[in-house]
Amino acid sequence: MTTILGLDTASIADPKPIDWRKVYAAGYRFAIHRATWGAYHDPEYPREAPAARAAGLVVGAYCLIRWTEPITPQLEAVRSLVVEEADFCPVIDVEFGKGGRLATKLSGAACVDRVLAMCGAGEDAHGGTAGIYSSRQQWVGAGLPAVPELATRWLWLASHEGGPAPEPPGWDLGSLWVEQVAYNVRGVPGVKGLIDRDEYRVMRRGERSGRVAWVQVRVGAGADGIFGPATEVALKRWQKRTGIEATGEVGIVDFARLTRVAPGWED
Repeated sequence: MTTILGLDTASIADPKPIDWRKVYAAGYRFAIHRATWGAYHDPEYPREAPAARAAGLVVGAYCLIRWTEPITPQLEAVRSLVVEEADFCPVIDVEFGKGGRLATKLSGAACVDRVLAMCGAGEDAHGGTAGIYSSRQQWVGAGLPAVPELATRWLWLASHEGGPAPEPPGWDLGSLWVEQVAYNVRGVPGVKGLIDRDEYRVMRRGERSGRVAWVQVRVGAGADGIFGPATEVALKRWQKRTGIEATGEVGIVDFARLTRVAPGWED
């Protein structure tokens, strides 16, 4: 499986700014920045995201839910983000701190309702399908229920919490798109201090997975989860119409644009 390297960062990390030109030269091709923390706007997103774009990286924004704070200002923060056409649809960060879900005094169902509301805010404002950042350990540990509406969102999962990064309950096997493979890494060119490393999994003909079906419903192919000749043709047609090189593979540029496409696209 071919992977593409990326980074994720927030203002709480080590000193900025990052030299994104050096990051790109080192082989990294995407960067996901914390944009909101509850209703708070991360002050580094407006600076780091444009700099990463200018260096040639695909950019994403993640929005961390604050469980004990009112949800309405958090939704407004997501809606007000500056997201460019070639960026990922925003990602909703689902994590629980000390004390886990019980410390929030919310039920598992109430937490999922908040996640759905945040996803909806990002999708309504920026188009496409939001992503979800979490881990199976977080999801199962919090007792969050499996909800079909959530399983349509793409997954960015942390594997550094222990072993591989399997999908949380509710998602099909093979639904993982981006994996956070290392936390607080040193020695990344252009970065002063610590940063998180991620990998994107390129999709090509022959794959059978839940994420193939996710792509098929966005490029006008039959959603059987099998990347065969018909899916390749449909993907190339979509790539040409979108102005992307028609490789017949889903690289990081293609995937970012697909996150901005609603299911049911037709030529």
